[in-house]
Amino acid sequence: MPTRCTLIKLKPGSLPKVRDWAEHLKINHAEVLKTLEQEGVTVESAFLYHAADADYLVYYMRCEDFEKSVSAFKKSEYAIDAYHKKFKEEAWESRTQLELLLDASRS
Repeated sequence: MPTRCTLIKLKPGSLPKVRDWAEHLKINHAEVLKTLEQEGVTVESAFLYHAADADYLVYYMRCEDFEKSVSAFKKSEYAIDAYHKKFKEEAWESRTQLELLLDASRS
């Protein structure tokens, strides 16, 4: 199954928004799972990384088909996806696709 990991540079001062976003997703976990199913995503994880120059999200995803997943996300009418889109606009400065070196899974 395709896997991606993205390094997302956060805008200066956006760390409170990042923490609010993560808490919002935890509180609305059931809706998050519905959107992941709609998008064909089996795993989505986000890690916070503090570097000397900025704060970053390390975003890991595994899904059936990334093109279909992106299309479903863009068309989604779930409130949680609208919230996520707004968060991206407010907090993400840039992103870099990381090179996959190993993806081992028993599932």
